[in-house]
Amino acid sequence: MTNEITSFYSPKKTNANFHTMQEKLDLFVNYSATMLLKIYNIILHETNQNNYDFNLRRFENVMDYLKNNKIENNPTLLVYYYIILLETEKSDKYFYELKKLRKKTKINSALTITILFTFIWMAIALHHIMYTQELIF
Repeated sequence: MTNEITSFYSPKKTNANFHTMQEKLDLFVNYSATMLLKIYNIILHETNQNNYDFNLRRFENVMDYLKNNKIENNPTLLVYYYIILLETEKSDKYFYELKKLRKKTKINSALTITILFTFIWMAIALHHIMYTQELIF
């Protein structure tokens, strides 16, 4: 809808509705970051499983952007962000952040399945019995 409003008003009211252009940019950046994290997650999994060396272009830039900018209002983006941090840093705190996020928000079923499989994969990969014991949430 933001796109339609911007396209409609731009020729008629120049120098107006700048907030819709900013909103359009913010939505696009969040969508792009979500899709990049989804792809990075798959690639990191393949790297760990098959020892294939991928070139993760812009990975550090995306992760730094997300670290330094507020993304609390986007559960999907947060899920992929914490999954990647769990996978790369192997710190238990991201497991608990995912678990807290799952309890705090109503995430759609496809995303819940993604979280569940990530927990299982991390439990197997890291040999953490505590993850498998805490999978039931």
